[in-house]
Parts: sequence; C-alpha cells; structure tokens
Amino acid sequence: MTQQSEKRAYFRNYLNQPLQLLIAEQEDEEVVNGTCIDVSDGGIAVELSHPIALGTHVKIQNNYEVHGELAVCLQHGTVIRCQQQADDRYLLALHFQTTNGESI
Repeated sequence: MTQQSEKRAYFRNYLNQPLQLLIAEQEDEEVVNGTCIDVSDGGIAVELSHPIALGTHVKIQNNYEVHGELAVCLQHGTVIRCQQQADDRYLLALHFQTTNGESI
C-alpha cells in the first residue's frame, strides 16, 4: 500500500504560522489573515475563515526567516484547491508563481 507522502512531488515543512494574503484581482486590494499549515518547494497550504476562488492570484506576506529561492517563491501564488473543513474554515492550496506569473 502506497503512503500519501510517497505520492507528493515535494517534501512538506509544517509551520502552523500566521500569514496574510493580498488579493489584488479586485478593485480594492483585500487583505485576508490566515494560517500557513505547511510549505513545500511547489506551494503552500493555508487555512482561512472564508473561501477564495480557484485561479485567484494572491500575494503572500509573512515574517518567516527563509532564504534563497524559497524566499522568492513565497511571494506570489495561485489558488489551486479550496476545501471547506468541518469547523467552517477553508483549507487552500496555493501553487507558487514567479513575479511575472510563471509557474515555479
């Protein structure tokens, strides 16, 4: 039987730290507070109090001490999954993007 972790493309680092998402696709930029559940080389899992539409581009703001390529990746992402949890919170998966919108 294959373990879930064996299916993942990237190793996940569990953080459970606060962060902010800036949603700039709206006329007024919206700031959403959430919790970073984990981060990998390809993306980040975030828990929020309300959903964000799939395909939404966000800017990620955090205070993590991360250096090198991952620090650059932690700046922009696209929502690729949004699942409602049992406690009326939402678990989002964000895929990292470069500053010009290209996939990492």
